[in-house]
Amino acid sequence: MIPAGVHFRDGIAANLAYWWEQIERLTDAGTHQFIAEQANIILAVELGLALPATQVKTVELLLLAYRFVERCGYWQRWLSVFEKATAVDLKQQPLLTARLLNRQGQLSRLMQQTELAMALHQKAERMAQKISDQQALAEIWFNLSIDHWQCRDYEQADAFGQKALHVFQTVPGNQRWQASMLNTLGLISLHCDHLTEAHKRLQQSTALWRQVDEPTELARVLNNLANTCYQQDQLAAALHYYQEALEHLAPTESALDKAEVLVNLGALYFKWEQYDKAELALRQAASPAVRRSGHLRLRALLALNLGNTLLKQNQLAESEKYLRQSQALWQQLGDELMLANTVGTLAEVLAAQGQVEAAVTYYDNALQLIDNFPANSWAQSLKEEFTTGKSLIDGLVGEPKAGGQLSLTVDHQ
Repeated sequence: MIPAGVHFRDGIAANLAYWWEQIERLTDAGTHQFIAEQANIILAVELGLALPATQVKTVELLLLAYRFVERCGYWQRWLSVFEKATAVDLKQQPLLTARLLNRQGQLSRLMQQTELAMALHQKAERMAQKISDQQALAEIWFNLSIDHWQCRDYEQADAFGQKALHVFQTVPGNQRWQASMLNTLGLISLHCDHLTEAHKRLQQSTALWRQVDEPTELARVLNNLANTCYQQDQLAAALHYYQEALEHLAPTESALDKAEVLVNLGALYFKWEQYDKAELALRQAASPAVRRSGHLRLRALLALNLGNTLLKQNQLAESEKYLRQSQALWQQLGDELMLANTVGTLAEVLAAQGQVEAAVTYYDNALQLIDNFPANSWAQSLKEEFTTGKSLIDGLVGEPKAGGQLSLTVDHQ
């Protein structure tokens, strides 16, 4: 008679093999299938982690699933699964553990836990260095580059990115990693206002992604390329790339990526003063998937831009509603510069509604937050704009209505 424990182990192993086969054949268009089955996949993973005999296969399944975990937006749910996995002692599997830590760090970063992400990536780096695995190190350096970029430490971000890119360019089979690294280096250049260099790097990334069937990844780079064109005041080119990105995303289930492109498209229409088109794009972005997601920054930016667009159309009550949603999200994220942007825009809405004393208070709060960024050119532009806005109504405190036409700022970071 076969012991009951053996049957249980074999059943778990068979279940893991089944989900491996299902996930391996999924494409971008099948993300909804992953979302529909994620509870069953998580159960399979948790059962697999409980048995020493199936732990390695379970971790390999988790790493395979990461691509869809990242795109589905249920990051907090999956982060707890990765935490359980990294708590398991895989014994003679340091490479597997390093890769697992690397992905856990990525999820932590998506949840805006950047310091934790960097600590996990540094731990993974130490493990990969001990076994001298250059491929694993390059993948970890890729993430450390993004960690430092999010911390606005662009020098370190570029240094880690260049080290990773060198490996990806010299070791065969790394076209996707090379394309991803060039995209990140392009974003670093963009945030350093090196627009020509950003454009070049993003074009190189785009050319590589066009050679493989990865519509979501291609669309992400096209979106960044469009943003760069926007900053270069090449607005027709920006529109072209935004539209192409949406075409590539249309057959996929990448709802968060679609929303990001639509938010940026809305900002472009706003710049052209086509406020009805801007509102339409932003409302399309506000899908149920976005509202349910853990992508707090996207939700905050979407609410901010909707509030701005509605303000321009004099829909003041609804504008205030969205701006207050954005304010709460920026506070949760701890992003003081974007909070200042939102609070200053709220001041404009309050002034337009005749709430002059409240408007002055909000302007003061925004300006106080901006004082924390003396070297940031965008912050100083906001300071000038909000100072002007406040001066228009400062003498009207106690009056029933504010005067003057107030301007508005849209975030493109």
